[in-house]
Amino acid sequence: MKIRPMRLQDLTNVLEIEHEVFAEPWSRLSFEAELEKDYARCAVLQIGTSVVGFTICWEIVDELHIANVAVSPSHQRKGLAETLVCDALKRAAHCAVAVLEVRRSNHAARALYVKLGFKETGVRKNYYASEGEDAILMELPLPFVGNV
Repeated sequence: MKIRPMRLQDLTNVLEIEHEVFAEPWSRLSFEAELEKDYARCAVLQIGTSVVGFTICWEIVDELHIANVAVSPSHQRKGLAETLVCDALKRAAHCAVAVLEVRRSNHAARALYVKLGFKETGVRKNYYASEGEDAILMELPLPFVGNV
């Protein structure tokens, strides 16, 4: 198992995961744009030759914004999302804070973030437009010193 920078040739696998996991998946063009941004940190988790998860983060000034985290359904509940998030947090040690939005109904993700030390700081009403679901805003002071 290894985490490495996302490459253009990973997008077929990344998009497959994205469509399996999210009701409102990002487009290929969105991922291609992320790979071009100098402030985007795009990583994949690879087991053998298979990409099974990914993160998209933005490092803007002293803030790490975790924009997208996904693990293939066949590899969920194995601690891989935690591994991905912890890797992103540790790589952003120069940042002062990590922030993210998570669906109110995504109890597993919210529990993971709380486990890692994130605190709920607010709500974005109707953030997920197609369902009218709220996003919970979460924040974690950095540098991250977890043992995961």
